Amino acid sequence: MSDTDGSTLLRRRIGRKMAAALRKETGMSQEKAAALLQRSPATIHRIEAGDPRVKFRDIEIKAMCELYEAGVGARRPG
Repeated sequence: MSDTDGSTLLRRRIGRKMAAALRKETGMSQEKAAALLQRSPATIHRIEAGDPRVKFRDIEIKAMCELYEAGVGARRPG
């Protein structure tokens, strides 16, 4: 994904995936994720909500995936 805004639907899908399937599975709060990613809790909320005011940057998405222990082909137990 590039630094372009992308579609609202795609942004919302990515945000929901980050929130529900990844961050919440690790038991991590938005506040803790924000601190570890050096972003504000409001920014994490906006990313997860698919807010078009927040740009999706490759480096941030990669950092979130690493923090939430997600990767290509990663499988969650259970």
